[in-house]
Amino acid sequence: MARELRWIPPVHTGLDPIVLTDRAAGYRVGKGTRGLGAVQRQLVTADSPWVDGTEAEDDYALPTTVLLPMMVWAATRDEFLAKIRNLHAAMRTRKPGRVLVPGELELAQADGRRFRLRCLYEGGLPDEETLETGGDTNWVRFFLRLFAPDPYWYSAIAKTLSWVFSAPTAFLGNPFLPMNISASQVIGAASITNDGTEDAYGTWRVTGPGTALILTNPDSGEVLQVNGSIPVGQVLTIVTQPDQASISIEPAGTDWWPNLADGSTLWKIPPGVTSVSLALTGASSGSQIDLEFFERFGAPW
Repeated sequence: MARELRWIPPVHTGLDPIVLTDRAAGYRVGKGTRGLGAVQRQLVTADSPWVDGTEAEDDYALPTTVLLPMMVWAATRDEFLAKIRNLHAAMRTRKPGRVLVPGELELAQADGRRFRLRCLYEGGLPDEETLETGGDTNWVRFFLRLFAPDPYWYSAIAKTLSWVFSAPTAFLGNPFLPMNISASQVIGAASITNDGTEDAYGTWRVTGPGTALILTNPDSGEVLQVNGSIPVGQVLTIVTQPDQASISIEPAGTDWWPNLADGSTLWKIPPGVTSVSLALTGASSGSQIDLEFFERFGAPW
């Protein structure tokens, strides 16, 4: 199939995705797009009167602006206006209360791989009716601008792993997925594979009963420890995404940040295979550890 661009509106709009490259439906993305490639980076440098040139100390990813040359048309003026109204509503990336909520621009390559960029609407929807842009007819040309504060591309489908309690046995059961937590082996080895090119941020869900959860990344030496008894059937949820980080007990939504042990870090999942160790004392029937994360990529290729 040819490359496809799809706009997925924010959840609060309640609207269905729009395939921006669906000519049969009256949408077209022309030549000359921008922002659909690799993440751009900026060097951090330090100058000194005592040193010739400069010193490169670090770099960081720059936000991305996507520019899409668009054309929208319909068989009649009424159908055209309805289509423009729907597109305008789908671009509402601000909720009441001045809260910005991004939508997602999905790029599907010809080989079937799908990547998503989290974007805010920045402008470009039609605001004039010149002859060059369509006039008062049933078609229009314009440049749609989307702003991605987070410039990385995410996998369209989350990767999930599960470890469940079983009677005392070897840590890995048969079949291997879901893997088993054994009461006789409080700390068990496991591996997490991140096929992205960048660090990923996981969401951990630990179903009780259990106490003193300890998640360790031996490669980096980082430890994530949360103390306290998780009641039977309730779920300790740990979100490690920096702008959404939270620790809570669901479904009540009880804040558990105070239960985070000193020295703990909400560690990231690096690219490749990472060996980890999981500890959940007091586990019994019904105990389970789930991990969900979206892989991140520096380019949608």
